[in-house]
Amino acid sequence: LALLLALVMALGMLTACGSTTTTPAANNTDAASGSNPITIKLGHAQTTDSIWQQQCEFIKEYVESRDSSITIDIYPDCQLGSESTMMQAALAGTLDMVGLTYSELSNMVPACQVCELPFFYGTIDNYVSVQKDETFRNTLWGYIEEKGLVPIGMSDLAGRSLGNTKRDVHTPDDVAGLKIRVMTSPIYTEIWSALGANPVSLAFNEVYTGLQQGLIDGEETGLETMVNMGFTEIEKHHTELFYVICGGANLFSAATWAKLTPEQQALFKEAGTAAEDYAVGLFDDYYNERKETAIASGVSVVTPTEDELAAFEEKVQPVITSLVEKDSTISDLYTIACNILGK
Repeated sequence: LALLLALVMALGMLTACGSTTTTPAANNTDAASGSNPITIKLGHAQTTDSIWQQQCEFIKEYVESRDSSITIDIYPDCQLGSESTMMQAALAGTLDMVGLTYSELSNMVPACQVCELPFFYGTIDNYVSVQKDETFRNTLWGYIEEKGLVPIGMSDLAGRSLGNTKRDVHTPDDVAGLKIRVMTSPIYTEIWSALGANPVSLAFNEVYTGLQQGLIDGEETGLETMVNMGFTEIEKHHTELFYVICGGANLFSAATWAKLTPEQQALFKEAGTAAEDYAVGLFDDYYNERKETAIASGVSVVTPTEDELAAFEEKVQPVITSLVEKDSTISDLYTIACNILGK
């Protein structure tokens, strides 16, 4: 009898503990799959208050609430090294999951440059419509998977513009001679060379020091990044060019992906897709809040006129023409994007 009472009390305690969980048991897949506990290490280069970080946290909560055998540890802000370092680690199988810009990925997959064509997409809505198109996605992601990374979803969005320490920029003439930090993708070097700047390739985690020391006069990130990274402490001029709708992808190392069950792979794909819509929904308020912060800190924010933007677009058009002719994978993906946009 004493043993029976002890068992009843133990079962009661387990039931009480179970009642505190916020995730419905029906959503938990680990019991059905019989998975062993696994920890996924996820690294990315953006700050802790970036949309990218919020998106990663969304994926973490989405997956962990549905499969308690999975734990996702997130390492933002280049804690695991530069984007290049993290990409190589994921390819080697020593990093499970990584968030990479298309700029970084384009060094391995040239077709990713189609995602960053200057003045091509016009709006974030146009960009998203292309990224979510089944033909475009299957084609691009197929190229990436061939190299050893498995995308699960489009990442954070931003409109790339121009911040600098020297002067307000209204036209390409104002850019002449400025030392502008660009991402490692070749297309960015070509764009800013065409605009008359002196492009400087510099790791993202070295930009602040580069501005401090005068190695660069500016950088072409979005205004929200300029605020998040503290560049506004040094840069007091920003021009809202939105010349590239910049994004990337959240990706698995192929080695880690192969270790997941089919159910877990499907869950991560589902989480990646849901996180896309989540990130898009954050952008407008997120950007406007940081614009107010930048202005309050003394940054002069220039919004170019249509004629001024047209002058920039005219200068960089040859870059697009040249790029499309370089590689069949680029031209094929470019044709798909043009068809989607009706160009």
